[in-house]
Amino acid sequence: MTNTTIRPMEISDIDFAQEMTSGEGWNNPPEDLKRLLALNPDGCFMACRGIDPIGMIFSIVYDDFAFLGDLIIKPGFRGRGIGTILLKHLISHLQNKGIRAIELDGVFEALPLYRRLGFKDKYLSLRLKRLPDPVNADNAIIGQSCKLTEILNFDKECTGLMRSTLIRRMFEDYPGCIVNKNDENRIDCYGIVKPRTNDTSAIGPLVSLSPDAAATVLDTIIAHNNHKVLLAGIPEINPTTIDMFLSRGFVHIQPSLRMYLGQKRNYEEYVYAITSADMG
Repeated sequence: MTNTTIRPMEISDIDFAQEMTSGEGWNNPPEDLKRLLALNPDGCFMACRGIDPIGMIFSIVYDDFAFLGDLIIKPGFRGRGIGTILLKHLISHLQNKGIRAIELDGVFEALPLYRRLGFKDKYLSLRLKRLPDPVNADNAIIGQSCKLTEILNFDKECTGLMRSTLIRRMFEDYPGCIVNKNDENRIDCYGIVKPRTNDTSAIGPLVSLSPDAAATVLDTIIAHNNHKVLLAGIPEINPTTIDMFLSRGFVHIQPSLRMYLGQKRNYEEYVYAITSADMG
């Protein structure tokens, strides 16, 4: 589409971005979109026709690894190659900055586009949902106290990804991070709960060295959020994680496909719930 231009996203574009995500049923709060833009201000782009926005894409960078999210083209402009233009622009931008591995969670309708541009299938990125059960709410202790530096070091050791900027921001924005420590008083699991709406929250990241520690943190999260709908995304390649969630009342909803371009990074061994579909 020859009259399509690409420009960096600005804070004034957040209203458009939220309108687009709401239209897809993703319901990203404005705060989430503002956070994404603040964490990588030169890696989020708008497609425009004249001065009017018609598409968008976000990205977040962890050292030489990037995750793409929220590629949406405005209805009425789809099927014209605008998504391809946006995606190529962002990939080139990231690779020029030295990014060696790029990942995304692709909705099934967009898989042909991603595969045409060289993305390879990695695994199903499962989505799970748990309905409220207020009768059993608030019957667990709050997680143990922990310094932010402990969580940052633990996350890096478990995933190999340099996510300190993101985790620090989430730690500040979502107080009440649930932590479990072992007999040596060392952290072995942490989980963050993100409010999405008044009646819905999302779990993630949930990172743990063992299923037992993950189960302890998950049970604590459920107990203190039993009055809400809980959402979680988990890697298909971790069957223990799937069983853990399903046995606690979660059910499957529409999954995505985790895909990668460039180097394949294997960081999921200790990941019991992803951060989100747009942050990995």
